[in-house]
Amino acid sequence: MKFYMNSACADDDKRFVETFFDYIYIYIERKIYNFNDSISDIRCVEVDIARALRYEGEVNNGGHNQYINNLDGNQTEMAIALDGLTLLGAERQVNILREMIRWTKANPKEVYRMLSTDDYIKQPLLESLDDDLFSIPSELSVRQHAANWLRKNGNFVYVTEEQYEEIRQRLFTSGLVN
Repeated sequence: MKFYMNSACADDDKRFVETFFDYIYIYIERKIYNFNDSISDIRCVEVDIARALRYEGEVNNGGHNQYINNLDGNQTEMAIALDGLTLLGAERQVNILREMIRWTKANPKEVYRMLSTDDYIKQPLLESLDDDLFSIPSELSVRQHAANWLRKNGNFVYVTEEQYEEIRQRLFTSGLVN
């Protein structure tokens, strides 16, 4: 799949990945909102990578408990994130997310209890998985794996910042770029 990238972000891994994530997030939301597609209908490696990035972001912001809550326990989304992590070669994160998924499947009543309240419900295994994820060095982060993979394999068309903003606006308003 072809993606447009702001050329000003080309040399900065953080901006490159954030711009990619922003673009693909809008793509996903518009496909679901405008065309009633499901996340499974629009699967591609870029969607898988974006879901892997979301996993890391959610856990960094509020732990695995927040990730499960913000996905509303959606196993399909978790599996897509796992596929993205696997594609990127993020082995430690794969093992951590796989263990979290195993826990959610083995403990549906606990997941339901977590999703049914606004209160934080402490889950020792999830907190242990948080610690495991937080101990991964930044050079092995999902973001870094994504930057490396996308630079090597991504199908990007680099455009000026102004062109990128026009494309992004078209994508946001219509769900279509061309």
